[in-house]
Amino acid sequence: MSTPENTPAAERPEDADEWVPTGAPIADTPAASPVSGAPGNLGWGPQLQYFQPPGPYVPPVRWRRHAHGWVWAVSVLVTLLLAVLTVLVLIMGATNRNTFTAVGVVQVDCATKQALDGRPIGLATPVRIYRVNSGELVARSALNRFKDIEAGSGACFASFQEKGVPDATGGYLVELGDTPGIVVSRDALERGVLLDD
Repeated sequence: MSTPENTPAAERPEDADEWVPTGAPIADTPAASPVSGAPGNLGWGPQLQYFQPPGPYVPPVRWRRHAHGWVWAVSVLVTLLLAVLTVLVLIMGATNRNTFTAVGVVQVDCATKQALDGRPIGLATPVRIYRVNSGELVARSALNRFKDIEAGSGACFASFQEKGVPDATGGYLVELGDTPGIVVSRDALERGVLLDD
């Protein structure tokens, strides 16, 4: 190893007193300076890093594992219940659209409770409703409701009300007792038709 004493004069610079062998750390260079912020580090080297010790393990969430099974069961049951309710609502909606409540009224004498026009019609007279197109009997009822509109003034009515009458595009034939039938529309029956001759 060459030192200032045994290095040939040709290889030494003129200011031999300040000459430093190759590879030796220089005091004023960053590599030779002590590392700032590293307590107790009196030499040269990388900055020291400190890490906190590991903490305790997080306990497992046991309720999720235990509840996993019944959550699935409840979800399936709720889904099935919603499906059944949906089907029922659709069926009821379709049924309500295809059927209606028929209402018919006949003006009668308040005392005798017979039709004012002389027909043999009065309270308790049977009512039959047919489809006009096919002649099919779709409902039976009777004039079983009596109402005095103006309390003794002579305006009294006997009426019927029959639920679940199926829809018919061609209208209906309504027969009261043994009298000839009267052709009416669904809208008229649904609103309440006055069945006068």
